[in-house]
Amino acid sequence: MKYYVSMFIDNELGLDEKIEFLKDVHENDEIYEESIELLEQEKLIGSAILTDVPLVDFKEKKRWFAVFNSKPFISPLLIIL
Repeated sequence: MKYYVSMFIDNELGLDEKIEFLKDVHENDEIYEESIELLEQEKLIGSAILTDVPLVDFKEKKRWFAVFNSKPFISPLLIIL
């Protein structure tokens, strides 16, 4: 049943499977408690991931040949040719 809880949390069950899972949760207190515990754990894991991600600053390298790729440089050459 633990796999069904995980699959339910990750939205990997079909509608019929979700219905059966919820019926099982309603009828069995052990499954209910396990489901609540795993959902609480998922909340902790999800919040830890969002708050612990470092900010990354990407800087673009300037390349010397980028000057040759600009239109103002190429246009006069085309007129001459």
